[in-house]
Amino acid sequence: MLNILYIETGTQGGGSFESLYLLLKHIDRSKYNPIVLFLNHTRYVELVKSLNIQVHTFKDPVYTINSNRILLRIMRLFRLLFNLYQTYISIIGEYILHYSLIKYASELAIKEKIEIIHCNNHINRNFFCNFIARKLNLILISHTRTFSVEGFNRYKAGYSNKVVAKYIAVSARVKELWVKHGLDDKKVKVIHNGIESVKVNKINIRDKLKICDNNKKVLAVVGSYNHTRGYELMLEALSLLVRKGSGYCLVIIGPDTKEALTSLVKELRLESYVYFTGQVERAVDYIANIDLLIIPYSVEPFGRTLLESWMVKTPVILSDINYIRDVVVAGKNCILFNYGNAADLAAKVENLLKDKEMIRSMVEHGFAYVNERYGVKQYVQKVETIYKEILA
Repeated sequence: MLNILYIETGTQGGGSFESLYLLLKHIDRSKYNPIVLFLNHTRYVELVKSLNIQVHTFKDPVYTINSNRILLRIMRLFRLLFNLYQTYISIIGEYILHYSLIKYASELAIKEKIEIIHCNNHINRNFFCNFIARKLNLILISHTRTFSVEGFNRYKAGYSNKVVAKYIAVSARVKELWVKHGLDDKKVKVIHNGIESVKVNKINIRDKLKICDNNKKVLAVVGSYNHTRGYELMLEALSLLVRKGSGYCLVIIGPDTKEALTSLVKELRLESYVYFTGQVERAVDYIANIDLLIIPYSVEPFGRTLLESWMVKTPVILSDINYIRDVVVAGKNCILFNYGNAADLAAKVENLLKDKEMIRSMVEHGFAYVNERYGVKQYVQKVETIYKEILA
């Protein structure tokens, strides 16, 4: 049996964690013995433990410092100084920053007789795993799920290429970006995220969020706030819709959104039309109980939110950005709008919600499509094939 140490290098939960959880849930346990290291305590710690899998947590000060804004700024400045040189100093800097984590994970790998390290999140966060694998002469797989290249440079790419046996990218666009930034093209394999059938909890969103008007169509966006989410654009589109009538409201699902967007909501006079949920445990329960999901992102490597909307048969409108053409069949399982164009988004929302036959056809096509192309079995089998190939 092959002992594999999975290191989730994210700290906030979300799609990366969910994809790792599904891999662990469905992996062939007669061939693979998974052991998991998390860098923060989220609900996934208990979920993975429920699979009878050994779980460890280590709060790396660099990755769990977000709660202290002053320390976070100091750490970012420290990292920036290392990376300004764009030399091997940046590699030494990563070792210094993560020394305690590297030491802990190395001792764990020795104790559990680990043969493969599979790190999960994105290349730069996964970088410290290179030191562990190189020190212990272990096989390293680096699973990247984002476009975030901040702090990465050609020296880090060169170092990683010497140590990493295989990179896994969640989409062709993610592979393209990281190869452009120095990863060895021959070592990068594209494996899309998978999803399993979803058991949805019934939520009366109108009651839960105190939406008084039962005639309003409930729109929603999902995800923590950052500048790539396109939430400002969504609010502009909502403002255009509201000017035509009051038949819409927007639910914003995810952490850090209220603080970031409240002033714009007030400026657009949308206080009676926008509802913030904050962090929720299962966004899919909300997605299943709304009228329309909108994904207005400017950047998205391969979002699980899209797969979930198809699985629960909720219609979806997305921004027409590069990666999306690899994933969807526009007009069949989704509607695309021109990114940056609030008027186009508003028009697409209005037209779709008037067309019940289009919605029915779209959600049925999406459900069939996600089960055919992105089932969890295909996802897990492709990852297991990677293990077999690098051991051959």
